Amino acid sequence: MEWFSRLLLSELSPRPPKAPGFGSARLAGRPPFLARPATLNRTMPMLSAPLTTRFDLRAEPSPGLLPRLLQPFAKRDVTPDLFQARRAGEEMDITIICQDLEPGMAALIAGNLGQVIGVSRIVVTPGESLATRRA
Repeated sequence: MEWFSRLLLSELSPRPPKAPGFGSARLAGRPPFLARPATLNRTMPMLSAPLTTRFDLRAEPSPGLLPRLLQPFAKRDVTPDLFQARRAGEEMDITIICQDLEPGMAALIAGNLGQVIGVSRIVVTPGESLATRRA
């Protein structure tokens, strides 16, 4: 117990000096592309534009499947514009469409949908509108 009290009473080591070329010590040691994330937004503006995204899934039918598929949307405060599920023999075909969904958010949701137990296939299609889907 004595070593613990000595540890608490000892002085902290000094902070390392700021690295030249970086604005703060917390960015020191990071590669330049991580130190300046604003440059990525200027070079790739189309990747952050919201799109209508369609998720087509195939899964094994089970009583709790549909609520589990809605969970990745709910925890990100996203309400799907269309949710359609049909049983086709021993599998279910599910279509989920969201308007104005950012591509990064769509990728996160697609990753979560692929982890749901019973899902055997997922296809994500960006850019389709509801008007062309209903026609």
